[in-house]
Amino acid sequence: MRCLRRTIKIGSVRERAYRGPCRTAQELEGFFAPIRKADGQTSRRFMTLCRISTRYKRNALGYLDQFFKLIDRPSDVKVAFLEHCLKKGLM
Repeated sequence: MRCLRRTIKIGSVRERAYRGPCRTAQELEGFFAPIRKADGQTSRRFMTLCRISTRYKRNALGYLDQFFKLIDRPSDVKVAFLEHCLKKGLM
C-alpha cells in the first residue's frame, strides 16, 4: 500500500475533504446538476422520517444545505474539489 503524499487535517467528521480524482470544473458541473435538482426533494423526504428527533433533522439538513451552497459557488468548488484532488488517485 502506498502512502498519500498530501495529507489533509480534518478536525471534525462534519468537515468535508474531497479525496477523489481530479476533474475539471466542467466535469464537476455534470455531477452537480442532478444533485441540485434533488435538493428540495431530499430535504422534504428527510423531514418525513420517523424516529429521528427534530433537532437531529435540523442539524443534518444544515449540513446538507452547506453542501448545496458550496456547489453553487465556483470559488468554493475550486477550493473544495480542484485544489485538493488526487492527481493519481488512490489505487
